[in-house]
Amino acid sequence: MQNRTIKCWSCGTWNTIDGPIIQKCEACQQFLDQNSIVLKHKKRQQDLAISKKNKTIFSIKKTDPNWLKSTKTVFRKINHAFFTILLILTFLILLTHA
Repeated sequence: MQNRTIKCWSCGTWNTIDGPIIQKCEACQQFLDQNSIVLKHKKRQQDLAISKKNKTIFSIKKTDPNWLKSTKTVFRKINHAFFTILLILTFLILLTHA
């Protein structure tokens, strides 16, 4: 197959490639084909990892307005205090029955 040069969409470096194999830029290590299947798959995996990490209702996102961030912070503290009290009460109840 014939060698061809392709410009990296990320950094602008010209790269020589030899075939239809998905390759990375020599300078910045980004995929040369921005719409490749591999790139879409990696992006989807990253999005899933981020969405799994932020599943709680009290998770603070960067896009939340300041009033919502402060409200979520207050409710998180109340939630933690509530479960701490429940844990202590459970411990005391178990201690008295022993």
